[in-house]
Amino acid sequence: MFVFAALISRVSSDFLDWYYFGMLHIAAGFWMVAALVWDVAYIPRMWRRPASE
Repeated sequence: MFVFAALISRVSSDFLDWYYFGMLHIAAGFWMVAALVWDVAYIPRMWRRPASE
């Protein structure tokens, strides 16, 4: 969802010449939030050791 919002912000920056860099900042923020959500959700799973059988 945040990646899609970043995409929309980035694409709309091309059409809003008067707010170009502001929209790029917003897109970067959405991208960072998406990365943070991914980190919180998946990094603990990668650190777990496999169950011994």
